[in-house]
Amino acid sequence: MVNVTPLAEENFQRTLDENNMPNAALRIWIEAASCSSAEVGMALDEGPYDEEDTVFAGGHWKVVIDPVSIGYLQDATIDWREENGSAGFCLAAGCEGCSCSGSGTCSCKSKTP
Repeated sequence: MVNVTPLAEENFQRTLDENNMPNAALRIWIEAASCSSAEVGMALDEGPYDEEDTVFAGGHWKVVIDPVSIGYLQDATIDWREENGSAGFCLAAGCEGCSCSGSGTCSCKSKTP
């Protein structure tokens, strides 16, 4: 299960509208993993999604995670962070050194389970 904070949910539809992607999901994946941390990537994705992808949805948000990454992201919480003049989505728990881009997503280092 993926959780979305109220602040992230509030900003989800606005981010989709600003990027002219009204039906997109937030795709989250693990870029690299070690025994103590994982590099997490996020981007808006209009699909189509693979059959093996896990899709979480609620309210005005949708999150898509591939089958390899889902093991690292069980019970993840998506939050909205504003940092250094830009803002974007980020993992709320265990996030170290978020780097937000103007496209509405953040790259984070996250502790692995």
